Amino acid sequence: MASEFERIMAEAAEKDRKAAYAAGWRDCLASISKAIAESRPGDLPPIDLAAEDRREREENPGNPAGNEPAIGTIPHYVLAEVRRNPGASGAEVIMAVRDNGNKFAEPQIRTALARLEDRGLVVNRHRKWFPK
Repeated sequence: MASEFERIMAEAAEKDRKAAYAAGWRDCLASISKAIAESRPGDLPPIDLAAEDRREREENPGNPAGNEPAIGTIPHYVLAEVRRNPGASGAEVIMAVRDNGNKFAEPQIRTALARLEDRGLVVNRHRKWFPK
C-alpha cells in the first residue's frame, strides 16, 4: 500500500514540476515579447560580440581558447578529476569519476581524456594525467 501511495505522490510531484516549468517559460516568453513590442529602434545599443569575447577571455584567463567542456558532460567530470588529482593514471581517473556517482563507461572516459588532451586542457606525461 505504501508503494502505491509513493507512486501516486511521485506522479503528482512530477506533474506539478512540469506545470511550473512550463509556466516559467510562458512568463519568460511573454515578458520578452512585451519588451520587444514596447521597444523602439535605437533603444538598445548595438552589441559588440568581439568585445564580449575579449571580456570573457579576460575574466577566465585559464581558458584562453574558450574551450572548457560544457558543465554536465563527460569531459567536464573528467577534467574536474584531473584537476582535483593531478598525476593520476588513466585507470585512477576512471575510478575517481565513477566513485563520484557517474556511471560512464571506461571507453567514454578514455575518449574524454584524449579529447581534452587534443584541446590542450590536460597533458599526459609518463602515463599520468596533469591539467595544463
